Order: sequence, then structure tokens, then C-alpha cells
Amino acid sequence: AIRDSAGTVLMTYGNTRLHLGEMRPIEREGELWQSEENSVFIHQPISLTSVTVSDFDEDVSSAVSDSREIAPLLGWVTVEMSMRSLRQEQKSIVLRSLMFLGGGLLLSAWVAHRMSQSVVTPILALTDSVKRIEAGNLDTRVNTHSDGELLDLQRGINRMSHSLQVAQERLQEQVQNATEGLRNSLETLAVQESRYRELVQNANSLIMKLDPEGRILFINPYAEEYLGIPSDHLLGTYVTGSIFSAESELIVQSMLRDPDNISLPDDITIPGKNKRAYVSWSIRPVRDIDGNLVDIICIGHDITERRNIEIAMGVLASAGGNNKNGFGD
Repeated sequence: AIRDSAGTVLMTYGNTRLHLGEMRPIEREGELWQSEENSVFIHQPISLTSVTVSDFDEDVSSAVSDSREIAPLLGWVTVEMSMRSLRQEQKSIVLRSLMFLGGGLLLSAWVAHRMSQSVVTPILALTDSVKRIEAGNLDTRVNTHSDGELLDLQRGINRMSHSLQVAQERLQEQVQNATEGLRNSLETLAVQESRYRELVQNANSLIMKLDPEGRILFINPYAEEYLGIPSDHLLGTYVTGSIFSAESELIVQSMLRDPDNISLPDDITIPGKNKRAYVSWSIRPVRDIDGNLVDIICIGHDITERRNIEIAMGVLASAGGNNKNGFGD
């Protein structure tokens, strides 16, 4: 549009919002303003200028500067720029950006899904399998459908589970064999104990068990009958003073300290019959796995008759020697 110096529209060209005769003052050169119809207007002045010709450049420059300062304003040239296409281009750019963003999100979702199928899901399956193996389900196996390091890990867990299962089966077999062997041993021990108890009860020997301090823990029926006193009167009492005399205290204590090498004295006191007797003792110490003394088994055989014969023969031998001396005189 061409406008006069007052801003009145004199001529328009093209599709513009300005109308002929419309007056809109222009305050300064290059002013930009936007109408309600989203249009931008650019204003440039129209001035009357003269052409100066000179042989010297300094004179031309000075003349041009002076002419611009004194040139009268004839009018304005206004150029209108519509913002419609710009708006459409902005919408197009935003739409394309949204499309690219949506495509990127879909691609990211697809990549995440693929990663979950190829990495996360196998790892979760491995974790679940390890928990089941930890709970004792050693027949658990992992599906080997992955590749790379995950495949090696899956195969490794399967090998570990198989090894644990084989080891458990072997251990169960060993436990069963050990249990069967222990049961057989206990049965054998029970039979032997029964035979031993029967032997002890029916033996014609004095069988007595002492603790490491010399207290009586057990006597068999033969010893009970031989000593002439019930077993409940002897159990828990010290063997010295009840069976052996006080003079035998040193020998008994020596036996308690070293039962492997020292035996009991052969002369005993029969409490129920108030007489002395002679018994030959066999000592068997019982020790635990650490070698500590637990019990002492004393087995005695009556040798009173043999000892009396030995004493009588000694007396006779002594008397015979004295007679020979008398005849010689």
C-alpha cells in the first residue's frame, strides 16, 4: 500500500487489510505492528532526494547526507505480511514433532518389550528357579531359550541343580545305609547285652562295678549271695569299709588311680557272715572316647579253700622243720 505523509491509504495492491482512504498515522520509520487479523505491517518512508554528481567522493557523501536531512517526506510504503501461512507452518511443525515423538515412544516401547522378553523375563525365571532350588526342589530346571551370557548362566544353573540332586540322592542313600547299619548294630548290641546280662546274672563269680571314686554301682546276684547282704545295702557305698578292711585303703586307692596295673587285695570281709574270705580279682577299666576313666569292672573268684590249704601247708612245713631240729639234739 502507498500512503501519504499523513498516513492516508492512497493505493493498495494484492490481498490486504488496508482500505483506500483509511487513515492510520505512522510515528516512526520501520514501525512494526500487528492487526487483529494476525497480519504484520512494515512501513518505509518515501522521500524526495536529489542526485549530486562530483569528481570528489567526499563532496558526494556530504551532499547525499545533506539531501537526506533536508529531503521532504512524500509518503509511506506499507508492506503487509499475513501470519496465516506462518501459523499453518507452526501447526505443521508441531504436528510433525508430535508424530516423531509418538513414533519414538512406540519404538522405545517396542525396544523395551524386546529387552524384557530377551533379558528381564529370563532373569526373573532364573530368580524363581534359584528360589525353588533353595527351597529344596532340586529337580527344578531352567528353560535354555536365551543366548550369550544368559544361556551360559541358565546352563550353569541346570548343571548345579543336577549336581545337587545327585549329591542329595547319594547322601540319602548313604544315610539309609548308615541307618540300616546302625539298626543292625543296635540289634546286635541288644542281643549281646542280653547275653552279657544273662551271663552276669548267672555267673558263679563275684562281679562288681565301681565308679572312679570307689563307690559300688552294681553287684551280681552271686556276689550278693556270697557276701550275704542285699545289693541295695551296698550300692552307693565305698568298697573300702564295706567289703575291704580299712587296712586295705592304700591298695584300693592305688587301684583306683591305676586300674590297668594294680589289682584289689585278695582278702575281703564278708559283712553278712562276719568272716574273712580270699578272692582273686580281675580288673577291667572302662574308658570313654577321650580316655577318661568311667567305670571299673571287678570280677572275683573265690580262692578261700586254696588259700587255706596253702596256709595249712605252710604251717605244717614250719612245724616239720622245728621237729627235725628237736630230733637232732
